[in-house]
Amino acid sequence: MDAEDKFDATRVMRSSQKGRVGRRIIQAKTVQDALVSIPARNRKTIRHASEATGVAVTTFWLVLKRGETSRMSNKLKPILIEQKQD
Repeated sequence: MDAEDKFDATRVMRSSQKGRVGRRIIQAKTVQDALVSIPARNRKTIRHASEATGVAVTTFWLVLKRGETSRMSNKLKPILIEQKQD
């Protein structure tokens, strides 16, 4: 019997399931495609966008939190148009 064939308790055995277990991560591209497919009036809030696309509110929130997409405007600082800049 060779030295390599003996069991060594200090040796690290990597799991064959690494990367294949746990919750599946929703890709941001899927969420962005869903957002683009709905009209702008239906994506004013996360809740409205969720209802229009069928994607969960928490999924939208997680994509925003991970920084994979960003908000374009909010109620405090709406997007300025040329008429309102004066």
